[in-house]
Amino acid sequence: MTIIRAFENESSANRITILGAGPGSSITGATTETALALVTIPAGSMGTQGSLRITALFSYTNSANTKTMRIRFGTGGAAVAHITVAQTATATCTMVRQIINTTATTQISQPVSSLLMGSTSASVYPSSSIDTTVDQFVHITGTLANGAESIQLAYYCVELIPSVS
Repeated sequence: MTIIRAFENESSANRITILGAGPGSSITGATTETALALVTIPAGSMGTQGSLRITALFSYTNSANTKTMRIRFGTGGAAVAHITVAQTATATCTMVRQIINTTATTQISQPVSSLLMGSTSASVYPSSSIDTTVDQFVHITGTLANGAESIQLAYYCVELIPSVS
């Protein structure tokens, strides 16, 4: 994937890099999980304590049927669903997810609540083992309960925030 834009912090050489951004795809007629965007996270780019910030804005049919949007991280079928939102009787949804390497390039953790920044939880951060020393992928997907409806990924942005040197 082509890097779209990089911003350099004047006080250091660390960069926040946008790895993918723009409108995604839409689905109508399918009731299975469908890819709306796929972004490559280059091997080793997160470092040992780097992170990804993923923002996705969806619009969908406003009805009582469930529309499920997901952000997954990993490769292929092993990709972990790091956030899943199932909506009914609304027409839009914004998802923000932070995925963080915690002291190792294979230990991933994320805040329990991604939608409410600044929220609290009695739970510890969930974690999983995903090897970020090899290429990994951010998958943004949608699933419809009723194939006559639709989900559109109106916009997404995947930001890479590398380890502080």
